[in-house]
Amino acid sequence: MCGVLKVNEIESLYATAPPSINNVQYSTAEPPWIEHGILQESCDYHCHVCFLEGTVYVYPTEMGKKAVKARKGYEHEAGQQGVDYKTGKGRIINPMDIDYCERYEIPKDLLSDNRLMPTYSTSQKGAAAVRIVAGLLKRKIVKIPLQSVEITDEDLQIKGVDMIVHCKIKLQIKCDKAGGMRAFKYRDPAGIFLQTHERNPLKRI
Repeated sequence: MCGVLKVNEIESLYATAPPSINNVQYSTAEPPWIEHGILQESCDYHCHVCFLEGTVYVYPTEMGKKAVKARKGYEHEAGQQGVDYKTGKGRIINPMDIDYCERYEIPKDLLSDNRLMPTYSTSQKGAAAVRIVAGLLKRKIVKIPLQSVEITDEDLQIKGVDMIVHCKIKLQIKCDKAGGMRAFKYRDPAGIFLQTHERNPLKRI
């Protein structure tokens, strides 16, 4: 049985990561916010991969929409490497305030094999999150209405941060590094980030 990383072990993964690169092209002009997030999504489930806490939170998308519309949690703006202003806006919501939200611990080996680096682009972070959810599905750790059959690599159709399993359930995967029930210096009070608006000036990432 795989172990689970303790908090100090998780944080040490990032303490030993290489320094950020210096050749990032910074952007200064602030484009307007556009509505782009959970309220526009049609997937069946959302999966938040919380790297620092070592957990994944899974909930029906409609329940996430319900929590956002009820203004649960608090407003939050998120940034993006290479940009000196905020690029995502939404709400930090306690997972306990989202109906039918389930919490799963990431096995130690799966988390270690997919740790985040400070130099990672948004796409690279998303890819790491997708690999973790794929691993949890194949190990039958995540329990959503598709686990009555064996899940293999061939059963997973991965398109960006969307994952479609052979039974036609669509998952939206979110890299939510500091998300979860434990407050980190990156996010206090604790919660998971449900995005409602975005700016993406660096379309290449």
